[in-house]
Amino acid sequence: MEPIYDLSAYPIIGSGGTKTAYAINNQVVIFRPNWLDGQSLINIWHRIIHEEIQMAELLTRIGIPTLKFVLCRIKIDPDQIITTISSQSFESEVPNGMYIIDTKNSRSSTWPTDKSLSIFSPDLDPFDVNNWLGVMATYIADVKTLVQNKIFLLGDSLNLAFVSKQSKFHSGSNLPFEVRIFGFDFASKHFTLDIKKLNPDTQIINRMLARGAEFAVWEEMCPDQIIMPKKVHVLYKELSTRMIDLYYSILV
Repeated sequence: MEPIYDLSAYPIIGSGGTKTAYAINNQVVIFRPNWLDGQSLINIWHRIIHEEIQMAELLTRIGIPTLKFVLCRIKIDPDQIITTISSQSFESEVPNGMYIIDTKNSRSSTWPTDKSLSIFSPDLDPFDVNNWLGVMATYIADVKTLVQNKIFLLGDSLNLAFVSKQSKFHSGSNLPFEVRIFGFDFASKHFTLDIKKLNPDTQIINRMLARGAEFAVWEEMCPDQIIMPKKVHVLYKELSTRMIDLYYSILV
């Protein structure tokens, strides 16, 4: 039997269109359904958590970093208890060498904004696109893995992780950090997720590559800024183009 949590006793750490996240402690987060137009999403909650678990399990099988979900129960009101999901917190992955970049909510990201860390070793120029292609090679490989399995991630579900050599998701290269895809937040209140219909076309592939370039550059170069500086924007656009070219050259 899953444990029952009264979420009124725990702080909210984030909220999106479908669910709100509560911190049970530094290691565990629990999700509950939001409200839409005055109506709770409880009626579709079973579908939501099923899709989250299904997609996370698929990504795990093909080697893409993601959340690990566990079923639990929460008290909605004194007379109503529903089944939901919990996962590890983003912060719990930091000691494991993984810094999660939430592309839709920078406040949830765990990469430090004070420049105390860099994905590059001190001898490398962060404005040299060739250096970026090195750390993004694992991200490009992740896109290839998704495409080979006829699935894709975009929008809220396509996020990043900066992984150090300490992380099991690091390839073992000489680079201190590498960039990986980190997938979460798959389900939508508006439509049912059908994994069998996720086969990506060229436009979607290019968008995944460009989005990875944008948010990796932004998080490393100017994480505390709302607007990307012009020099950084030029870097991101060049990196995006080079990543797309490299992706298709690997396939030849």
